[in-house]
Amino acid sequence: TCTNEATLGNVVQCPVGDLVCFSQFNGFLLTRRGCWSELGGEVSVADCTGGNCARCQEEYCNGLSRTDHKCVSCTSTADGQCISNAQDLPAMQCEAASVDLTKAQCYTRIIGSTTERGCVESERTLEECKSPTCQTCTGNGCNIAVFPAGRQMCVSCSGAAECNAQTSTEYCALPYDSCVTLQRSDGTYVKSCEGAMATTDQTYCQANPDKCSYCGMYGCNTAELDATTSRKCYHCEGTGCLQTSVNIETCHNSDDICFSMFDGFNPVLRGCISQLSQAEKTQCLDDNDKSCQLCEEDVCNLVSHVDHKCEYCSSVFDANCITAPNSPVQCPAPTTEVSADAQCYTRVIGSVTERGCLGSATDELECDSTENCQTCAIENGAACNKA
Repeated sequence: TCTNEATLGNVVQCPVGDLVCFSQFNGFLLTRRGCWSELGGEVSVADCTGGNCARCQEEYCNGLSRTDHKCVSCTSTADGQCISNAQDLPAMQCEAASVDLTKAQCYTRIIGSTTERGCVESERTLEECKSPTCQTCTGNGCNIAVFPAGRQMCVSCSGAAECNAQTSTEYCALPYDSCVTLQRSDGTYVKSCEGAMATTDQTYCQANPDKCSYCGMYGCNTAELDATTSRKCYHCEGTGCLQTSVNIETCHNSDDICFSMFDGFNPVLRGCISQLSQAEKTQCLDDNDKSCQLCEEDVCNLVSHVDHKCEYCSSVFDANCITAPNSPVQCPAPTTEVSADAQCYTRVIGSVTERGCLGSATDELECDSTENCQTCAIENGAACNKA
């Protein structure tokens, strides 16, 4: 009995004496399959070799893809090697595919804390693999790489004082997890991925923060316990980022960094980077993306947009301020909405020329009440109020 034609689920009983099934492919796409006798001599045994034609002699044996379409197929819930040692797992021949496999033959994906690897066999598989948590590849058994690149590793141990000094790491089930080191009340230590912590240890850390230390960098809990170090950042959301009063928060991870995100020239979110989604972290870590700025000191993120720079001077103190200003400054963090059309000003009061930033209600009021006040919009990060 053989699988018939190129449609999954159809089978045919072969004529008496015909014990051979076949499959034909165009590239990796199945074009025909059935009992060998159906070919009526169209193809010789000698010609049915290589990837585009295959013969087999077991029941329903021709339901597979071509012999060189093999992928590692596993899930980390059943086999921990699926996360990090997939190269030690055998590549299995895939089922026949119903989609062009020119650009994608195998996949690796993350669903929650589960890592899965398998074969691309249908359009549905490709559609499901369009998110950042899924990756496809081409080549026989190609899906063995650790995914995603830079997946978190932490020291994992439990026990006596030696655990506090242990440095060997293993991959976390949650790819962007934090690491933790804690000292239990009995003096023993635990090091692990945060997501792998027992509920009792999580509760203990909430009640005893001085006995627990979290960190977010790659393999960061190799150091011995130090719960005294913690990052502090300004925190705000939306229009709250334009208030004159500010909130300061202690970050979850000891190696956290502070961030400010902007919509145009207006801050819309400030805080610790560990609070962000992975997509937002990636955006902030992109040196070419100016909508998010990072800094690595305590309470360093009360800043304006990196491009909000204006000439800042008064002809009372600098005569060059009138015709040849050359004193650009990074403007203070705004406390009122900054217009997309006006970020700097030049004004003349009697015989005095002043230049500066627009970013507070006072700036706007003084410019509105001064007859000879001109505003301008910044382009490419250069101070616009030189004229």
